[in-house]
Amino acid sequence: MKLSYSTIQATINCRQYFLNKQMDIPKLDFWYFEKGKQVHKKIQDHLSGRNIDQGLTERGLDPNKWYFPIVEEKDRDPDCHFEIDIDGHTIEGYFDARNPGKMLGEIKSGSYSPKDYYKSNQRKLYYLALGDPVSVLINARDEFSKITTTTITNSEKDRQDALAFVRKGIEIVTGADFEGGEKIDCHRCIYKDSCEKSNVRSKSRRDNKEKEVEYDNDKQ
Repeated sequence: MKLSYSTIQATINCRQYFLNKQMDIPKLDFWYFEKGKQVHKKIQDHLSGRNIDQGLTERGLDPNKWYFPIVEEKDRDPDCHFEIDIDGHTIEGYFDARNPGKMLGEIKSGSYSPKDYYKSNQRKLYYLALGDPVSVLINARDEFSKITTTTITNSEKDRQDALAFVRKGIEIVTGADFEGGEKIDCHRCIYKDSCEKSNVRSKSRRDNKEKEVEYDNDKQ
């Protein structure tokens, strides 16, 4: 079985997520996904030296200090892909930026704090898989008006936390325990318009449902 960080985390939060993914039901493409990709690309181009942006440098993102020769250049870039075996299961992922043997970069946009990054199971799992001693959070907010960097030295505890996190996800999936979850949030779920257990719908879907009801009533 092959699992990723995002699938494990989403399944722990809501067990139904894994079933939805396996059934390949329709999912939403939120507007902020594309915006996030644009932020990632601009920072990745800058930090890899492909396209230095003076504005980013002036905001504190010095490409000489934060140099990452390997960055994601396309979705699911094979150069940024990794796989590791844990208890007979394949765990895979794609990193944003890397200077092998030195540091791994994670790019975020929006409200993501240093505390969030310190606690992040994604950071810990990627350290377990890749072994880079330092992880760097690069957070760009409000159209790049505010850019912050957070550096964390990874530890053996991070490795153990990552193993516990992965094994928890494996236990849920292999045990076919798909009821409930630790943090069910249908509002932000990509499957909210198609999931049989969703308690919310996006506005466009609600509008369509209302029109269908009106149409059915007219026929009766």
